[in-house]
Amino acid sequence: MPKPLKTKRFIYLSWVSLCLLSFSLYTLYWWQHQHILHNQKHNAIAQQIAQLQAQADTTLESFAAFQSRLSFPRDQSIRPFAQLLLERNPHIYCLQLVQRTLHADIKKLERTMRAAGYHQFQVHDFDYDFRRQSIPLNTRPVHFPIVFMEPMPRAAEAVLGLDINAVHFLGPQLQDAGSKVRAWSTGPFKLIEGDIAYGMTIPVYQLGGQNSDSSWPLYAGLVVTANALMPNLHDFPPGWQFSMHYTGSAITQLSHLFDIQSAGEPNWLDQLLPIIEVNSAIASDSQPYSLNSRQQLSWRTWLGLVPLMMAAFLILVLLLALRWQHSERLRRITVQRHRNQLHRWATQDRLTHCANRQSFDQHMIRVSKNRTPFTLIYLDLDFFKPINDHYGHQAGDAVLVEVAQRLRHTVRSEDMVARWGGDEFAILVVGLGDNERCMALRQALLDALVPPFIWQLQTIHLSASIGLASYPAEADNLSDLLQLADQRMYQHKTAMRNREVIFDGIAI
Repeated sequence: MPKPLKTKRFIYLSWVSLCLLSFSLYTLYWWQHQHILHNQKHNAIAQQIAQLQAQADTTLESFAAFQSRLSFPRDQSIRPFAQLLLERNPHIYCLQLVQRTLHADIKKLERTMRAAGYHQFQVHDFDYDFRRQSIPLNTRPVHFPIVFMEPMPRAAEAVLGLDINAVHFLGPQLQDAGSKVRAWSTGPFKLIEGDIAYGMTIPVYQLGGQNSDSSWPLYAGLVVTANALMPNLHDFPPGWQFSMHYTGSAITQLSHLFDIQSAGEPNWLDQLLPIIEVNSAIASDSQPYSLNSRQQLSWRTWLGLVPLMMAAFLILVLLLALRWQHSERLRRITVQRHRNQLHRWATQDRLTHCANRQSFDQHMIRVSKNRTPFTLIYLDLDFFKPINDHYGHQAGDAVLVEVAQRLRHTVRSEDMVARWGGDEFAILVVGLGDNERCMALRQALLDALVPPFIWQLQTIHLSASIGLASYPAEADNLSDLLQLADQRMYQHKTAMRNREVIFDGIAI
C-alpha cells in the first residue's frame, strides 16, 4: 500500500507554515495599526502646538496694535493690557517692547526711562556665548534696547535695557521683521534665566512709518518657552521621543527647541523591533518649526487578545489534524490487515498455512512461462482416514499441520509446499531435473514422515505415497505434467512400502 501524502511530518510542516503566514499577516496589520496610532498622536500634538503658536501670533499683533496709538513710556495703560494678554495666554512667557535709538540719544532714553519709574534702567550689551552676563554698551550707529517687559521678575532685570542688536542671533531677525513688515520668530536660544525659548517680533505701526534703513521706531515682541509647548508624556509608555526643530533661515543659538522622551527605558527585547519616526512642519507662517516624533515599538503592543486567539485556534487546528491523521492511520492499518487476511485466505490453506491449490497453480504457470526447469511432487498420506476415525478430526488436523511443517523444513525456502486437498500435498522444486537428485529428495520426504506423530500422549505412525514429474524434461505442458505425477503417485501407493517400482525404466 503506498504511503499517504498526509503524514505527520507533512502536517507539522503545513502547521508551521500556517503559523508563519498567520502571524506574518497579523504583524503586518499590527505594524500598519501602530503607524496609524503614532500619526494620530503626532498630529494631535502638532495641532496643539500650532494652536498655541497661532494664539501667540494673535497676541503679538494685538499688543503691537495697542502700542500704535500710545506714547510709550508716558502711557501707564500698557502694563495692565500686557497683563491681560498674558492672563489669557499663559503659554507666553513675556511681552516686550524694543525701541530704535540712535547712539547719540542713548542718554536721553535712559533719563526718560528713569523718570518713568525704571530707576535702574541702562542700555547695555550681554555676553551670551561665554560669561552670560551684562557688559558695557559698545558704540553702534543704531541700538535696539528692550524698554518694556511684562512680567518683570527679579531674575530678568538684566534683560531690561539689553541692546538686541548686540546679540548675533537676535539682531538679524529683528531687521528681517522690519524689512518684511510682519511678525517673525527667532531660532531657539537660552534665556538669561536659563530656560530654552524663542522670540517673536513685529513692527509697531506708527505715523511716520519706516526709517531710511527699513527699521521702525518701535517693535513689539514676545517670548515663548519650550516648556509651554512640550507635550505631556506622563501617559506615554517607554520608547516615545519628541523634539521640535527650527527650520527657518535665521542664525540660531540652538538647533532644537526641546528634545524629550517618555519615562523609562525600553528593554532589550523591544529594541529588536523597528522604530516609527514621523516628522512634520508646524502649520505657522511666522514660526518656522517642525515636530519630530520617534517611537520604539514594544512587544506589549504586539501581544494582545488577537494573537492569543490566533495561537489557540492554530493549536486546535494542529490537534484536530493530528487526531485525523491518527484515525486515518488506524483506518489504513485496518484496511491493510483486512487485505492481507483476504490475500491469505485466497492463497493459503487455513489449517496448515501452506499455499492452497489455486495459489500453487498460479505459481506453476508463472514458472512454466519463463521456461524454468522444475519438478512437481505429489504426496498422498497413506491410511490417513483411520486416524480421523480412531482419534478424531482434531488429531487428523494436528497431523496435517505437523506434516506440512516437516515438508517445509525438508525443501528449500524458495520451493513451494501446498495442500492440494484433503490428505494430499504438492511440492514445486525449481531447478531439480536429474533422476538422482529427484530420488534423493523423494527419500528425504519419506524420511521426514518416519518419526511418529504424538497426539495427547498417543503415538501415530504415518507413511506417504509420492509421485514425481519434471518439466520440461518429461512433459512440455502442465496438463501432461500433472497427469504424469498423479499416475506415478498412485503407482507408488499400490506398491508395497519400501520397495521401488520401475515405470518406463525410471525409478520412482
